[in-house]
Amino acid sequence: MTPSGRMHLLRSHRRISDSTKVLTKQLGSVNIPINQKVSIFEVQSGGMDKIGFMKKDMYNLECSVNEKLRNHDVELVIEYFMAEQKKNEGFYFKIEGDGDNRYDLTFAPMLGVNNHGQTIVLACAFLSKETTESFIWMFEEFKKAMPGGEPKTIITDQDAAMSRAISIAFPTTFHRLCIWHITSKFSVKLPHSAYKEY
Repeated sequence: MTPSGRMHLLRSHRRISDSTKVLTKQLGSVNIPINQKVSIFEVQSGGMDKIGFMKKDMYNLECSVNEKLRNHDVELVIEYFMAEQKKNEGFYFKIEGDGDNRYDLTFAPMLGVNNHGQTIVLACAFLSKETTESFIWMFEEFKKAMPGGEPKTIITDQDAAMSRAISIAFPTTFHRLCIWHITSKFSVKLPHSAYKEY
């Protein structure tokens, strides 16, 4: 026999209503995490025992929704980009894939500085591999999106594949290494006495 105060924990008494699912989706669209969604429903219902489900049920719902989207998220991104392109003809995107819906891709942002000295995102790419060929592809697409000619200077970390790609795609651009990446390696590369003096 289950005490009445614990009846809401029984699987047979737990159910997420359709209206709750709709509200959960809306809350998710503004990046509200699951624990806060549950707190909202708890306040709305007058207590955790009156919600009708547990936090675990909400996690399971999110997982099932994400699993359904998993095979369609690329199509959703393409639809979104095409809608953005209709709104702004200067919006440029290019997707090349091998048909596999892969995750854990390398994010490669390209940042610049505007006339006010502010850092801005000029372009970005998701790359499956950090090879010279991948970086050349990214830089060639960047040139199509930014038809103002080659950048005067590019500052990067010490990635050899990227350095080779820059010399091929941007032969007249000055390539410099980021001072932060250089100084962060001083403790490893310099003798202890020289590092301490630095």
